[in-house]
Amino acid sequence: MKKFLVAACIVALIFLAHWLALRLVFDNSRLSHVTPVYNSSGQDISVVSFSPAITEMVYLLGLEDYLAGVTAYCVYPEPARSKQKIGGYYDPNMELVLRIAPDYALIGTEHEALSQRLQRMGIEPVVLDASTPDSILESLRKIAGLFNIQDKAEEVINQLENRIKYLENAVKGLPRPRVMLVFGEQMGGGSTNTRCVVGDDLFYTPLIELAGGVNVVTQSAIKYPMISDEAVLRLNPDIIIELIYSDAPQPVAINEIMGPWKHLNQVNAVKNQQIYVMTADYIFIPGPRFVSIAETFFSILHPQQENTGDHDNTRTER
Repeated sequence: MKKFLVAACIVALIFLAHWLALRLVFDNSRLSHVTPVYNSSGQDISVVSFSPAITEMVYLLGLEDYLAGVTAYCVYPEPARSKQKIGGYYDPNMELVLRIAPDYALIGTEHEALSQRLQRMGIEPVVLDASTPDSILESLRKIAGLFNIQDKAEEVINQLENRIKYLENAVKGLPRPRVMLVFGEQMGGGSTNTRCVVGDDLFYTPLIELAGGVNVVTQSAIKYPMISDEAVLRLNPDIIIELIYSDAPQPVAINEIMGPWKHLNQVNAVKNQQIYVMTADYIFIPGPRFVSIAETFFSILHPQQENTGDHDNTRTER
């Protein structure tokens, strides 16, 4: 009987130790790479995000549990949809932000005018630049610095840079097709004889170059100029990629794609049916998925080359 009691006690102690270990793992797993950072009141630091790109960065770094609010447009990753909403991208509800009382407001350069107001509210603004691929990587480092997880940031950045290096190596020695990026009519592209295109900007143009192409619209002082049919004929792109925003991408028939371009049959892209449509939502978000955009461009520009990139939620139709 005594032996049975001893054995029972041992089993109970082992069970208790196992339960405590599981509880500890559960409590710490969400921030396993983060040493808790506290504010002056001894509470966990909290942040609000003013843009979808910034929200993606926070999740990519595994800091989502510190995220106390996001905009109505922050829908990726999926759990971001259930976060407290602080209003729109251009019209955040500052009274709600004040009630949330985060330690930091993560804002883009387009919200920089809000800095002084946030400071008066006792909230420290952290301005993050997501206008170029390089600045996105630096913004990841900046966010990580708030939580002392620089090592985690470098791990994430190294993964992105490895995918970039893959593309850089893959395009060496390949011909560089001349590409025109067009915002589809759903993006306000206008009539069929006037189109909004990507000019010499700092986001899409570097991604086209990374994918082994050349943006044909680089002489405009405007980032996203409107151009005429005559300009399309003169520029004569080899490939046309239409960027059309869609919450729920649907298959696009070839006649739907070619229809608005048929009268420009002297253009190489039209003549050779090299017109593609991209409808993934993230092509309009200059965030950490910029590498996925470049990888998809690469698969369009050089379909004969192996591409191991992640193209989730990206559709291309010819």
